[in-house]
Amino acid sequence: MVAAALYASESISEITGYSLFARAQVGDNSAGTSGDPELLVGSETDSVAFHTCWDSTPYDFDTGARTVQLTANAGDSGGATWGLQGSSPVSQTYTEATHGALGQVQFRAGMAVPGLVQWSSIFIEWYRNGQIVDSFSRRSGPTVDERGSTEEVAGEEVLVVSTSVKDADKVVIWGKVENEYEQGITPAANDLFAEVFVFPAI
Repeated sequence: MVAAALYASESISEITGYSLFARAQVGDNSAGTSGDPELLVGSETDSVAFHTCWDSTPYDFDTGARTVQLTANAGDSGGATWGLQGSSPVSQTYTEATHGALGQVQFRAGMAVPGLVQWSSIFIEWYRNGQIVDSFSRRSGPTVDERGSTEEVAGEEVLVVSTSVKDADKVVIWGKVENEYEQGITPAANDLFAEVFVFPAI
């Protein structure tokens, strides 16, 4: 059984207590191996970063709705693979976490400059011993839209998805993320971001 709740805030909250997280952010919009990353995956203690070029015309920046996937595993393997799919796929695996069964999932769209951050086409599957034991889907996801704003902005929208399953050993999450800002905006690497968090089962 799954329950979902959506809430918004005019500030960026601190999310803690999770087992694994993944992030898609503006970065420096470069597919190289250095500079500010566009994609990160990890735990509360550390993470690994990797790169993609979101938009070849960044003076009017729009990533488009890009498909992402996070596969999180419990147990000694405790790893997570975060990937950007489509015409220029990239992925990275994080292997430094060890944790038990996996439960709640949270999606967040957040921003600190005018623009758009959006999750859509969300799908989650919880597994036990290779079998699906719960699932969730939602067409629209957390969205923060401040395009056209002439004032300083900060805010987030968070979708909390809870499962009654207590012993899931794997969670697979799909969705589409989009980051956009208009001409004249120069965001820092993490000023526009979409995140997903996987929490331990309760």
